[in-house]
Amino acid sequence: MSTETMTLEVPVRLYADLAALAEEEQTDVVGILSRLLKRQKTQAPANAESVDPVLALIRAYSSERPLVDDIPVSEDPGLYLIQAASGESEERKHAWDIAPTRYARGADGGPVRVGDVEEAKDRSRFWRSLVAWLDDRPVEATLQDIFQARRPKGGNDE
Repeated sequence: MSTETMTLEVPVRLYADLAALAEEEQTDVVGILSRLLKRQKTQAPANAESVDPVLALIRAYSSERPLVDDIPVSEDPGLYLIQAASGESEERKHAWDIAPTRYARGADGGPVRVGDVEEAKDRSRFWRSLVAWLDDRPVEATLQDIFQARRPKGGNDE
């Protein structure tokens, strides 16, 4: 141990706790501090591998199973339930092999939700009909046509 010394200021309460511990251990405060530092150094490698509690919780729900076509479990848990229920081997399959009613193989070779394809067709049909409907007539005239079409036939106008 080095013979050089230095003055260390600590709160009175902490010094009292260290002195009491030193008395129990039949040593002095410097011996207690020295032993604490040695213990810290020997435990440092174990502590270096310690994990943040939040990450530990996340890992508690992780799996070594690979993702199916990089689809997160949170995005489509049903796909993974179908895969687990099928009882088939762990071999790597594509989403369209596991759930053909939910997924199709896209033009890029990746998975595409079947509902997404249908929704895209519906959107396309909507925009085509909207563009066909747009013309040079003012909105007021179009609204007047709608009101005229909804009036009861053969009755009073008011």
